[in-house]
Amino acid sequence: MADNLKQYLKSHRVVKMSAYTSPKIEENAKGGYVKYGANDEYYQHLIDLFHTSPTNNASIQGISDLIYGDGVEVNMDETDVNDWAMYQSLFNADCIRKVCHDLKLFGHASFQCTFEGGQLIAVSHIARDTIRPGILNEDGEIDCFYFCSDWSKVGKRGFELQKIPAYGYQSDGDQFAILSIDSYSAGSVYFTPVDYQGGLQYAELEGEISNYHLNAIHNGLAPGLLVNFNNGIPTEEEQDQIERDINSKWGGSSNAGRTIIAFNDDKEKSATIEPVQLSDAHNLYEFLSSECMRKIMVSHRITSPMLLGIKDNTGLGNNADELEKASILFNNSVIKPFQDLIIEGMQYILRDQDLKVDISFKTSNPFKSSEEDAGDVEVSYTAQQITTALDVISRNQSGELTESQAMTILVSMLGLTKDVAEQMFRSEEVQLASNMPKLEEEDAQFWVDYLSDKGETIDEDEWELVHEEVVEDYDQPDSDFFTLFKRFADPDAKSEDDSGIYRVRYRYDPPEETRNDKGEVVSRIFCRTMVRNAKANVIYRRDDIDKMSDAGINGEWAKKGQSKYDIWKFKGGGGCYHRWVRMVFKRKTDKGKVRPLDESEKGTTDRNLDKNYNEIPGSTAKSDGVPNAKLEPKGYQEAITKPKDMDDRGFVTKKG
Repeated sequence: MADNLKQYLKSHRVVKMSAYTSPKIEENAKGGYVKYGANDEYYQHLIDLFHTSPTNNASIQGISDLIYGDGVEVNMDETDVNDWAMYQSLFNADCIRKVCHDLKLFGHASFQCTFEGGQLIAVSHIARDTIRPGILNEDGEIDCFYFCSDWSKVGKRGFELQKIPAYGYQSDGDQFAILSIDSYSAGSVYFTPVDYQGGLQYAELEGEISNYHLNAIHNGLAPGLLVNFNNGIPTEEEQDQIERDINSKWGGSSNAGRTIIAFNDDKEKSATIEPVQLSDAHNLYEFLSSECMRKIMVSHRITSPMLLGIKDNTGLGNNADELEKASILFNNSVIKPFQDLIIEGMQYILRDQDLKVDISFKTSNPFKSSEEDAGDVEVSYTAQQITTALDVISRNQSGELTESQAMTILVSMLGLTKDVAEQMFRSEEVQLASNMPKLEEEDAQFWVDYLSDKGETIDEDEWELVHEEVVEDYDQPDSDFFTLFKRFADPDAKSEDDSGIYRVRYRYDPPEETRNDKGEVVSRIFCRTMVRNAKANVIYRRDDIDKMSDAGINGEWAKKGQSKYDIWKFKGGGGCYHRWVRMVFKRKTDKGKVRPLDESEKGTTDRNLDKNYNEIPGSTAKSDGVPNAKLEPKGYQEAITKPKDMDDRGFVTKKG
């Protein structure tokens, strides 16, 4: 009996099915970093499951979109405007959106912080699959990360490791630091598991099912085949080799429907081949597909598939009322914890920079139509805008401003519609409506506060103008509101149009008001203010001009349904008599050598134009080799053209 059992076990093999195991975490002492998964390929495994499993793909993409929502908003009532401005310069929407995606896909994400002269100048996204944590230091902390654009090629030429300190461990001379965004998970030191860990097997199975069906079709829907070797029982070593060869060549979903060709000594010893027909196969595959979809969504804690655009008859959300309840539950139990992690990471950086900025994610509402969203744009103003608007009305009532001046400020600077502005003069209780979403986080008065020290007066002895026109006497406005646009000027800061020792700036031109036949000033408030600044030799980078557009200045001239008006191209609006004049500056030389940085310039990208630069004609800069793209950037021809000379006289929406 025992001999028969032994003989039976030798002649029959048990095939071990795939089973889930946690990813292998291995410290690479030689390299100083930690590997994630077998052959350090676990990140790629997660990416593959994201791409091959339809349900997993839709779940991750949908949830990451909901995490980002409508972006990060700032509570300006609790935020100093200078801190807000610094926050705006550090973080951008694209970076935060990518971090949201990484956090959901990989279970953790990272911010890359860029320093210059020890000062933090930017925060960007760095793909989490391109970095590995360093081995814990003697204090049990991760004090560095290692970067490689392709870890499958690490160590090869062009793929050397780059060591980057963890945020908080950087030295003054370090250019980068990485802040890791992850949550606590018991037993996990280096890597936080994904929150859908239990669904990975089903995601893999779903991908294999689709792959199996695809290859079955490619192979003519032929059945699978069972091979029986009838020429004796090989040795164990031979059985192992045959098993490995067959699994290697014919195993897996990619070989669905394939046949095996056997070569034998003679017909008597040939392998018999028997088709294996699955009974009720279509129901089995339907069950597996449905089970995969259900288990994957359970692993992602999806309360209703409809929230992510997945049609299904299970879970909450088969009617509008249940769907709304499912949305609230899903947001509070799944989305908000991810958002809190990211906000905590951002706040850690902000606090470290002594910036007090009250930020939060603005959750998107899946039950609003685009028409409702468009309507919402017209029903909200920030508290600061309301306060400023009421102050303008108060100044009008006290006689400091005429009604015409107050109306211009309310409409042109604060972005109120004309109807709402007129209503403010008639009613104490006003429902403010806005068509300027760009001003949700700040308003004109905030820019006055923030940019109050940004104006730059240029010494005329140091400047040689490329263009010059007649200047008439200018009557200075009698309100503090008219100082607004000088605050946008930051000519000493680095511009994207700069090239080496050359700096490209712009001046509003001509520095004169527009008057009617009676000699009365008819210039708009924007043009009057810009003319005043031009007369005081205030100049701007193109970056500064774009900031005015982004801030919603002249937003009343924008296309219907939009808030941003392109001041670079259209200046003061339709029919405007002004244009932008280019001014090019070159670094001074001392004894034939370019003047070195002075103390005020060291450790910063700012350059003292007034002291260390001379203005030169644009033609000279061009002959010196300054790229045309710097001297004539996108929209340059419109910028140097007065709107009154443009088609439709510069009106974005044709009048009449």
